Amino acid sequence: MADVLGPVGGALTVLVLPAAALTWAAPLALTRWAFGPRTLLVLPFAWVLTEALRATGPFAFPWGAPGYALASGPLAQLASLGGLSLLPLLVTLTASVLAGLETAQRPALGAGLAVVWLGSLAWGLGFPRLNRLPPAPPSSSRGPLIRA
Repeated sequence: MADVLGPVGGALTVLVLPAAALTWAAPLALTRWAFGPRTLLVLPFAWVLTEALRATGPFAFPWGAPGYALASGPLAQLASLGGLSLLPLLVTLTASVLAGLETAQRPALGAGLAVVWLGSLAWGLGFPRLNRLPPAPPSSSRGPLIRA
């Protein structure tokens, strides 16, 4: 970078990289400081808020949002309910529940409930929406169609 923009560009790059790292570290540190043991419940919402702030303003950079990674999965139908931010919120909430199982009295039960919760969201909301697609038009030919 310094070869293209000179020494000022190289210095700016060195200054921008820690600022980019603080984009993710600051919400985690603030959430941990403010909420203590309830961090696992608040952190998913802080994550989504950070993503929303990162996608607004004069230096908006919405590309690479975590919701894009889920676009081809079964949870993609949920984006129609809450937008692109709902998908990472559900994933991080599930991860928080699974991480909280470390201190739970019945970890197997909690893990099972988390899996059933995500599966029911995908099954209960995704498949009915896909089944409402219009049917394919009927074929106009009466016999077998051979193409060469």
